[in-house]
Amino acid sequence: MTPSGQVAIRLPLALRVVVAAFLAVWVGAIVWTTVVHPHGSSVVVGVVMCAFGVALGYRILRLGVSSGEDGVLHVHNPWASRDLSRGEIEEFRTGTDGGRRLGQRRVMALLRDGTAYNLDVCQAPPFGVGSTRMSRQLDQLNSWLRAR
Repeated sequence: MTPSGQVAIRLPLALRVVVAAFLAVWVGAIVWTTVVHPHGSSVVVGVVMCAFGVALGYRILRLGVSSGEDGVLHVHNPWASRDLSRGEIEEFRTGTDGGRRLGQRRVMALLRDGTAYNLDVCQAPPFGVGSTRMSRQLDQLNSWLRAR
């Protein structure tokens, strides 16, 4: 939590660096291949692959949870972003997402309408790695929620 009591959770710096480096290599290799071997269809395929890589890399690097002064939690998952007000959230808990990803544990916002919204930036593999970080994030989110 920031000194002002606001939430700011992002991917670890090392992971962001790896994703950015992979993205640079991906785009560089495709551009280089397209320039060296410029055939009609390879240019189109290269442009599509570059666009896909940039879009995916951008969404991964944008993963995060942050709160504003207005009491709204801004959640950026890979394929969707959502703003949740404090009034919509009942509590935060850890759980799995129904086995879609081999029991990968994550923090979920339990909403007052009975649904759960996954916070993809707050997740840990099923092997125990990252549990401490996830617990810290869970505590941070619940502290923010109680600070009404």
